[in-house]
Amino acid sequence: MPLELTEVADEHDRLAIAAVGLYGTVSYLVGQRRKELGIRMALGAQRQQVRSWILSQGLVLASVGIGVGLLLAVAAARLLGSVLHGFSKLDPVAFIAMPFVLLKVAVLATWIPAWHASHVEPLQALRED
Repeated sequence: MPLELTEVADEHDRLAIAAVGLYGTVSYLVGQRRKELGIRMALGAQRQQVRSWILSQGLVLASVGIGVGLLLAVAAARLLGSVLHGFSKLDPVAFIAMPFVLLKVAVLATWIPAWHASHVEPLQALRED
């Protein structure tokens, strides 16, 4: 069954919404911890350490979301399997490829706030209130 152009656009829109949501969440969390990041850098944390720390936090958040989403999708596929004709209950593209695509999007969406966090000037961050 070939995909229509609107279905492809819908999938890209959903992926973009997920990326923007993750970017916004990680940016907000980094902003809330700006003073802490300034203290860490003032005490000797390297930029790479700060980037790695923020990236790992964003990827844990994304991984938990992907895991919960996969569990809910499998449950929904089993419940709605009799209603969905022409689709397999466990579509390999949906359950294998999409989590990897979402993880790549998560890396990109988390990289920008991580880069900004690694360029916090310690004294400026400490003076802000």
